Amino acid sequence: MASAVIFTDCVKSISIFRGELYAISIATGLVRHSKDSKFIIFLDSLSILQALLGFRLELDLVQKVIKDYTQLVNSGKTTALCWIPSM
Repeated sequence: MASAVIFTDCVKSISIFRGELYAISIATGLVRHSKDSKFIIFLDSLSILQALLGFRLELDLVQKVIKDYTQLVNSGKTTALCWIPSM
């Protein structure tokens, strides 16, 4: 599944992969603003986890998530990414 917006002659779409990266980006933002210090971000996309762990830096949103995650670690937040296989 992906999402798309079509308005007159303008079409904007987002892939599932990009949408899930965006969701992780939102989660890291919530972690950053929380007073707590230990977190687990659950994801069901193995390809996202592989892209992050493989530092696929050609993807701008992967770069952003890695940067945000690094800032969390450097600020003392313990944040684990946990893959849960989808059914």
